Amino acid sequence: MVVPYRLISTGRDDVPVGLYLFDGALQDKEPHAVVLPKVSDGLLSGVPALHIFAMTVA
Repeated sequence: MVVPYRLISTGRDDVPVGLYLFDGALQDKEPHAVVLPKVSDGLLSGVPALHIFAMTVA
């Protein structure tokens, strides 16, 4: 899904943003860790980054 803008500290930023959903079957296994990709060596203003807004294990 692509949303037409994002909210930042100074207000609305009219840049489209992609939201993605991932679902995976665990087949009766218990996760012990979640490893996310390394997207940068540091936080830099104006550089895209990965954000996790919610995560559940049911």
